[in-house]
Amino acid sequence: MGKLRNDILELIEGNSKKAVLVEGKEDKVAYELHFGKKYSNWENHLLFYPTGGKIKVIDELKQSPDFIGIIDKDEWSEEDIAESKKELSNLIVIPRYCMESYLVDPEEIWQALPPNRRKDVKYDDFRNAVLENLENWTRHAALWHAVLPLYRILKKSGFNQILLNHTDIIENEEFIKEKLNEWHKILDPEDTYKKYLALFSEINSLNLREKLHQWIHGKKFWEQHVSQTLIFFFGQENYAKEIWKRREIPRDWEEIWAKIENYQPALKLAAKVPAGHPKKAKDREEKNLRPSCPSPSTFSL
Repeated sequence: MGKLRNDILELIEGNSKKAVLVEGKEDKVAYELHFGKKYSNWENHLLFYPTGGKIKVIDELKQSPDFIGIIDKDEWSEEDIAESKKELSNLIVIPRYCMESYLVDPEEIWQALPPNRRKDVKYDDFRNAVLENLENWTRHAALWHAVLPLYRILKKSGFNQILLNHTDIIENEEFIKEKLNEWHKILDPEDTYKKYLALFSEINSLNLREKLHQWIHGKKFWEQHVSQTLIFFFGQENYAKEIWKRREIPRDWEEIWAKIENYQPALKLAAKVPAGHPKKAKDREEKNLRPSCPSPSTFSL
């Protein structure tokens, strides 16, 4: 039994909790906040456990089919996702590039900010600041998707262990040359650059929501630009946690809810707040204070 599995089993021993493996501590916080909005009793039945990364989640799921795991999509294609889910039925892949992709859409951020923060800032000014240099971030996304898969392709072709870990082929010069040429072709600069340009053209033709949700590196965009923009407009704060706490439950988490409910049937949906409840009145007050902003479908660059 591996250490990670042993640690988790110790935490859930003697209770009705089931383990949900996630990548990092920030992911754990985000999932717990949203599961609290969705289910009234999740704390009694689920344990979100940060493993330290995507590969660690996948590796543990292979060893622990009785656990379930949620990972970022990252640069995975639909084919990559389908192949991984076929191998691991206990794997969930979020529908956006990464968890931080839920923190970079200017309208979603704006709706999650409390009225007292928004009152002295115009939405258009905030939106324009968030989307400043978006073309460069789009270029970065294209380059990322063109370059990063090269390493996986190299690994599948045996790089570099097939040469370094097998002393019996050291005299087989033909095989060595063949492998080196194969790796050279994979890393062909002209081919990679053409892929980069084609990807940039493809991504740049998409609407804003598709760019931000599916392609742009959410973690880097959040850390290097969006979080700094929030600090510039509204002052120092842990905005990631505040946005996760206040934003609506993501509408694209249907697969997450379905798989988790099947995995842990004891979950109960949180009761809807009845009309006339003080919270409803507070929500209406916030809505009335909310400056108007365009629908995502009307965004254009």
